[in-house]
Amino acid sequence: MKTYLNKRVTGSLLARPGHRRGSILVLSAVALMTMLMVAAFCINLTQLSTSRTEIRLACDAAAKAGAVVLGQSQSVSQARGAAKTVAQAHFVSGSQMQIRDADVHFGNGQSLQDGSYNFRLNVSPLNAVRVNAVMDANSRAGLGSYYMSMISPTQFSLSYQSVATRVDHDLCLVVDRSGSMAWDSANDSWSYYSENNADTPIIQNYFVPPHPVHSRWAAANTAVGVFLDEVSGLPFQCKVGLVSYSSNFVFGLYNSEASTIENGLTTSYGNLRTSMTRIGTKELIGNTNIASGMQAAVQVLTSDQARLTAKKTMILLTDGIKTQGLNPLDLATAAAAANITIHTVTFSHQADQALMAQVAAIGGGTHYHAPTPEYLSEVFGTIAKTLPAVLTQ
Repeated sequence: MKTYLNKRVTGSLLARPGHRRGSILVLSAVALMTMLMVAAFCINLTQLSTSRTEIRLACDAAAKAGAVVLGQSQSVSQARGAAKTVAQAHFVSGSQMQIRDADVHFGNGQSLQDGSYNFRLNVSPLNAVRVNAVMDANSRAGLGSYYMSMISPTQFSLSYQSVATRVDHDLCLVVDRSGSMAWDSANDSWSYYSENNADTPIIQNYFVPPHPVHSRWAAANTAVGVFLDEVSGLPFQCKVGLVSYSSNFVFGLYNSEASTIENGLTTSYGNLRTSMTRIGTKELIGNTNIASGMQAAVQVLTSDQARLTAKKTMILLTDGIKTQGLNPLDLATAAAAANITIHTVTFSHQADQALMAQVAAIGGGTHYHAPTPEYLSEVFGTIAKTLPAVLTQ
């Protein structure tokens, strides 16, 4: 009896390690499959999220292109073609985005009291384009199957809808007329064009009008002219105002105001050109009170001349740094609260690019830096060209 029991105990002890090894192998295999399934699931969630972003960008770009060309050409067929062409320039999950004629709709974008827009299909005047983008296994650029598990593939489709509307624009140009704007456009501090420098103390140049060709003001005047040329060619009318700023400054017979509303909102762009030329015939003096110029621009864009249906935009130019006045960031916040978009342009190496980039970010606009007079004109032209259409849905 004792021997029998010993044999059973011994046999039991010898069998246990093999049993454990088998269990571990099974558990390891299950764990590995689970990990692979989780990894595949996470990878494909990332792919799906990326694809959603890609189709949104493609759809937005197509709708905006259609709206711009609709205004330029007054042709529905050309606008539809532009939307399709731009869509095809985008890829979604590696497949070229394609939309059909039936995916591009035209109608009227009606502004509502809450600031949103209502798209009304086939209602005149046609000022809005709606694009429907769909990608699935049945489309010409199908997404195919994503393996959401290790066992079976899962089909999915993506769709997005964008509406771009051509809207009225009220714009205010805010130009720096501080003393540094009379400096030579070559970007050096306290350097005036050679004609002014000849046998003349620098302090005397401070009270002389800027050079009509080679000063920073001349470059700004040319850039504003380019802007107005572009705006006048748009398929809709923009109302444009003009503000200039420096600082409150008095020196004997010479004085300047922190900011001046040179022109209220108008479609008579010749008046703005005249104002820019007139400013350039006088001495440019004073420091840089950027906030004062911004305050005056807000006043222009919220005046009785401003249109309820118009998108309001401030275009702020400076060649220096804030030396007086309130914090421009606070003014940017107030302007944004009034639904005013702010684009900022810095000109010269002395300009505070970081501050102006912050102002533009708060104002929902773009910051541009122009190192040369030629690029300054290009920047103002670019801003004008991006005005025609906005995404409203």
